[in-house]
Amino acid sequence: MKGKDPDISQRDLVYAIDNKDFPKWNVKIQVMTDAEAKTFPFNPFDLNKVWPYGDFPLIDVGVLKLNEVRKNYFSQIEQSVFAPVHVVDGIGYSPDKMLQGRLLSYPDAHRHRLGEIYEQIPVNRYPYAVNNYQRDGARAVNGNGEDAPNYFPNSF
Repeated sequence: MKGKDPDISQRDLVYAIDNKDFPKWNVKIQVMTDAEAKTFPFNPFDLNKVWPYGDFPLIDVGVLKLNEVRKNYFSQIEQSVFAPVHVVDGIGYSPDKMLQGRLLSYPDAHRHRLGEIYEQIPVNRYPYAVNNYQRDGARAVNGNGEDAPNYFPNSF
């Protein structure tokens, strides 16, 4: 099919979403403690190995469902960034060598692709107000502090 229509997969996805036949996937994880990792018979972070499901059963964490086709592909999809460095407070990083490399390389790739202000682009912006003194600079997209003094929100 790709030889006849290179966009067949994307067209099929949009058709399914438009017809309310939302594609979805079950999201599951396996959990291993630090103590279990130290006594495991092989390196648990070796990408060529699979953790035994009997010892570390799959745990359901949710469902990933595609239920909307974005209206502005460029601003909402092309400019979106994802990186494993963005985690919830209290979650640590595993010593997996591939993950360790991605913690540095993903944000670096985003800075190269979208500029150093990629986290200020609306699709990537933190949903809560972050107050800092970063303003001006190349390609600022956040209102640039408008006419507030540079030390705002602090007082004199």
